[in-house]
Amino acid sequence: MIRSYFKNIPFKSHYFFSFLIFQLFFSIVFAQSINFKYGEFDLTNSYEDFLKEEPVGPSLNQTNYYKIIRFNSIPKRDTRSELESKGILFLDYISQNAYTVSIPYNFLKSNLVGYDITHVQDIPKILRCDPAIFESPIPQWADKGNKINLEIILMKNYELNFFLEYLDALGSTIIDINSSANIVRCEFPKNKLMELSEIQYVNFISFISAPGEPEDTGGRSLHRSNSINTQLYNGRKYDASGVSVCVNDDGFVGPHIDFKGRTEQSTVANDLNGDHGDMVAGILGGAGNLNPQYEGMAKGAKIHVRQYSSSLPNSVQLNNDSNVMIFSSSYGNSCNAGYTSLCYQIDREIVLNPSLIQVFSCGNSGNSNCGYGAGSGWGNITGGHKQAKNVIATANLNYNGTLVSSSSRGPASDGRIKPDIAAHGNGQISTDPNNIYNAGSGTSAAAPGISGVLAQLYQAYRELNSGLDPESGLLKACLLNTAQDYGNTGPDFSYGWGIVNALKAVKVLEENRYQDSLIDNGESHTINFTIPEGTKEARIMLYWMDPERSPSSSISLLNDLDLKISNNSSDFYPWVLDPTPNSSLLSLPATTGEDHLNNMEQVTIFDPVSGNYSAEISGFNIPVGPQKYYLLYEFISDEIIVTYPIGGEGVIPYRAEFIQWDTYGTQGYFDVEYSVDNGVSWTTIGNQVNGSSRIKQWPIPNSVSGQALVRVSRDGISGQSSDVFSIIDFPKNININNVCECEFSISWNEVP
Repeated sequence: MIRSYFKNIPFKSHYFFSFLIFQLFFSIVFAQSINFKYGEFDLTNSYEDFLKEEPVGPSLNQTNYYKIIRFNSIPKRDTRSELESKGILFLDYISQNAYTVSIPYNFLKSNLVGYDITHVQDIPKILRCDPAIFESPIPQWADKGNKINLEIILMKNYELNFFLEYLDALGSTIIDINSSANIVRCEFPKNKLMELSEIQYVNFISFISAPGEPEDTGGRSLHRSNSINTQLYNGRKYDASGVSVCVNDDGFVGPHIDFKGRTEQSTVANDLNGDHGDMVAGILGGAGNLNPQYEGMAKGAKIHVRQYSSSLPNSVQLNNDSNVMIFSSSYGNSCNAGYTSLCYQIDREIVLNPSLIQVFSCGNSGNSNCGYGAGSGWGNITGGHKQAKNVIATANLNYNGTLVSSSSRGPASDGRIKPDIAAHGNGQISTDPNNIYNAGSGTSAAAPGISGVLAQLYQAYRELNSGLDPESGLLKACLLNTAQDYGNTGPDFSYGWGIVNALKAVKVLEENRYQDSLIDNGESHTINFTIPEGTKEARIMLYWMDPERSPSSSISLLNDLDLKISNNSSDFYPWVLDPTPNSSLLSLPATTGEDHLNNMEQVTIFDPVSGNYSAEISGFNIPVGPQKYYLLYEFISDEIIVTYPIGGEGVIPYRAEFIQWDTYGTQGYFDVEYSVDNGVSWTTIGNQVNGSSRIKQWPIPNSVSGQALVRVSRDGISGQSSDVFSIIDFPKNININNVCECEFSISWNEVP
C-alpha cells in the first residue's frame, strides 16, 4: 500500500513522506485514547519520552510534580507498594489503566524501569475543569460580578495552606474549606480563571453547588420501625438510644415537648424563621410525648440541628467530636447534576470515616426533564450530592406504598441505580413549633424516615457487638437487600431496591447473616453458604464502600467487583438495568448479567432448591485496592408476619388504622380478621385483599378492649399479632389536682 502510494511522487520527496507516514504509524501504535466525562484525550508521551525529558525543577511551595502514568494493565498491590516506597503516590484513577500520580522532584526516573509503564504525561487542562466554567451565561448563584463562586479540588497530598496563601494574594474570598477532601470553595477572580486551570496541583474546578431548596410535598408501620421498638415485654427496644444524628435544615426546631432534652441547637439558637426542619426532625426522632400516634422512628436519638449548607460542611468534625453517625438532609439543588465535586467529597469522607453516612431526599422533580436524554420523568434526581455512591437517596411514597408521582427518578447521570430505597413521606404527620402537629410531604418527609431507621440499626449493632460502631456500608446493605420489592421485579429507577423494612434489616444483624473480606484486582474469593428448606426467595447481595472518583470521570464506579452464585447445576447472576436514555427501556424490569456500574450487586433466586451454594466474588477491576466488601443473605419463606398492630399498642375507636404484614408471593387472596377477646372469636374485616398487597385499612370498632388481636391468612397459612393490644378512646377532661412537693393527683372522665 505504501509503495503504490509513493509511485507517482518524486524520488526526493520519498524521504519526507516516509517520515510523515512513520510519525502517523507511531502515533496510532503508541497513542492511547482515554475516556472521561467530557469526551476523550490522547496519551502521546510514551514512557521512553518521559525518560528523555529534562528533570523537573522545584517550584514555590511544592515538593512534588504531577503526571498521568498509564500501565499496560492494572498494577498489582505489591507493584503499587514498591512504587509508593520509592516516592510515587497514587492519587486518582482515571480509566484504562491510567492514574494521576505525585512524583518527588528528586525522583530518579530510572526507578520506573520494569513496571510495565506505557505512558507518562502531563495532566491536560480538560481533565481539570468542568467546561461550564468557561461558558456563558454564568449561573446566577455563581456570578459575583468580577468574581465567580468555585469549588476547587486540590491534589490529595498538596498542602492546603499554600493554596490559601495563593488565594489571599489574589483577593479571593473563602466560602468553605473541607480539609478531609482537600476542597476549597471561594469567590475567585474571573480574570485569573485561566491561570488557575493551568496549576498542576489543582485536581478539578467547577461551579459551587447551587443553594439548597427544601423539598416539601403512618411511616413507622410501613417502614416496620414499630416492629423493632415495641411495647411488648420481651419485644425489641431499639429506639436509637445513645445514637447521635444530625438534621441539616432551616434552623431551630421547636419548641416542642417531643424533643425535650434531646437536641443540640447552639448554632441555630436565633434562627427561628422556618418550620421545615421541625417536620423533618419529628419524623426522624419525635418522641410522641404529646401524642404517641405521631411518634417518629428514633425517639431515643440525640438530634443535632444545623442550618443546611449546600457544601455539607463539618460532617467529619461532628462525627469525630460528637459521635454523630447519620446526617439527614432534605434539600435539593439543581437537577441531574451528575457526580460532582460534592459527591467526591462525601464519598471520600465516608470511606475515611466508615461509621458516617449521609441520607438525602431524592427530589420532587419526577415529572421534569433534566437532560438525561429520555424526556420528562427520568434522570431527575435533584442535586449532585445525591448521586454519590456511599449515600442513600430516598424516594417518596404514599401511606400504602405507592410512589408519589412527583418523586424524582433515576438513573444517576452515569446510569447507576438511583434512588436507593423508598419510604413514606407524603402526608405523614409530624411536629410543628409550639407543641402542635401538622402534615409533612415530599421526599423531604421520606428521607428522615430512613435516617431514623438507620439510627435504630446503629443501636442494634452496638448492642449485638459490645458497643462497637458499625460501618455504614453494612447497614445500608442490610436495608437494600431486605427492602420489600415494589414496582418492577428487582431494582428499578423509581423505587430503587424497594420499600424499607426495618424488621428484616435488623434480623440480618441479629442472625449474623453477613460476612466481610478484602479483595484485590484479579483475585477471586469463594464463600459457601446454605439455603434452608422452605425458602421461597433467596437474596444474596455484594456491597462495598467505593472510594471517591474524579468528577471528570465518565463512570463514577472506581473499584469494580463481580458476584456469581452457583450450586451443582446452575449459575445465577445479579440484576442489571438498562440505563439507555430511552423512556421505554428505562421502564423495563431488570434482567440478569454482569454489572459494571454499581457498588452493589444482588442475586435473587426464586423457589431455590435447598442445600449448598457458593458465592464467587471477583476483583474484576480494582485500581485502588484492596477493597473491603460485605456479602449478605436474605431468605424469604411464605410465613405471614403481622407487623402492625404487633401488640402493646393502643388504637382509638372510629379511627382508621392500616394493618400491615410481611410474607412472600402475590398469589391468591388474604383474609384479614380481628378479635377483641384474645382470639376466642374472630370478625372479618371487609373484603379479601389481593395477594400482592401487604396493607389493609381497618375502621376501628366502637368497643373497649385490652385483648385485641389481628390475624392475616392465605392458603392455609396465617399469622397474627405477637401479643394483645388495646382499643380505647383518649381520656377527656384531664385535670391535675392537689399538687404538692412530693406528689400530685390526676383525674379524668371515665372512658365509656
